[in-house]
Amino acid sequence: MHTQRFYKQSFSSQSFPNQNFFIQNFYATSFYLKNLCVKFSHHSFSQSFIKPRAKRFKKPQAKPQAKQAGFSLLEVLVALLVFSFAALGMMALYLRAGQTTHHAATYAHMASLIAAQNEAVRLMTDEQKRHYANLLSAVNQQAASDLSAYRAAASALKAQDCQASCAPNELVAAYAYQAAHTALAHDARFNAVFCADNPKQLCLIAAWGQTQAIISDTVRTDVQDGAGVACAFGDGRYHQGAQCIVVKSY
Repeated sequence: MHTQRFYKQSFSSQSFPNQNFFIQNFYATSFYLKNLCVKFSHHSFSQSFIKPRAKRFKKPQAKPQAKQAGFSLLEVLVALLVFSFAALGMMALYLRAGQTTHHAATYAHMASLIAAQNEAVRLMTDEQKRHYANLLSAVNQQAASDLSAYRAAASALKAQDCQASCAPNELVAAYAYQAAHTALAHDARFNAVFCADNPKQLCLIAAWGQTQAIISDTVRTDVQDGAGVACAFGDGRYHQGAQCIVVKSY
């Protein structure tokens, strides 16, 4: 009722002469829009009105050629040069480690030999100590730093069998023979001399390498790596580069 009144008031004959025709067209347009909204609610816009774009055919692209792999001659030469320097360094390190190990082993054996001979010297009289020192000093004077000559001179010492009975000097000679040949087993030399600060006290010396088993204040500057140098000075200091042990026997 209110709607009819609204239409009657809005669409008067003064505004629209053909009132019935306009109302019919208005209702028809509303009905069409209503059906159109219902159709949009059941079907998506893209499915009903938009056609999918056809896929474009892509031309197959030619694959790029693979780059050649490898090394140039210059790169190989540089790599060989670097490897050579590294190998030389490793070889020098290996040789140095071997020398250090040999030095440590020889030092341990000579320290044990000196300790054993020191116990024997303690039981000797002054006359026996003098005879003991003379035997070993004679061997070292003949051999100097030459190991082969020292071996020949040490072989001249007679091995004494003192298990049953032995004279005092024969016992001393047995100790000297044992000390010299034990040192030779480790490519070393053994000597016994009277110390410079105490003529009645023996200094036991074990030397290896190119070091002489003697005590001397003469400094040699014409040698390298301790070759041919004496073991120690008269005051007990070792010569530079000497490979030896000096122990005073009490």
